[in-house]
Amino acid sequence: MAQGRAFEFQTQEQRDISKLNRLYGQQTQATQARAAAMAQENSAIAGGVNALGNFVGAFKATASQNAGGTGPSVLEDTNLLKRSIYRPCAFL
Repeated sequence: MAQGRAFEFQTQEQRDISKLNRLYGQQTQATQARAAAMAQENSAIAGGVNALGNFVGAFKATASQNAGGTGPSVLEDTNLLKRSIYRPCAFL
């Protein structure tokens, strides 16, 4: 009878250890997936900020060239709205 209980206990112990190992593996996999997703999110945000910076730089350079390189650029001009009402081609 004691041997039967020992066998039963040992079998249950092995099942419990297997279950814990499986759960630990799932947790590790989920943690790695979360870290990868966060890295991808950060990369996308950085790419968007970079693209916005490139757009602003190109817009500013184009506006400066269109102004003949004299005076403030379109982005620096505080009277842009007022000028564009009176002169529709303010950007050209």
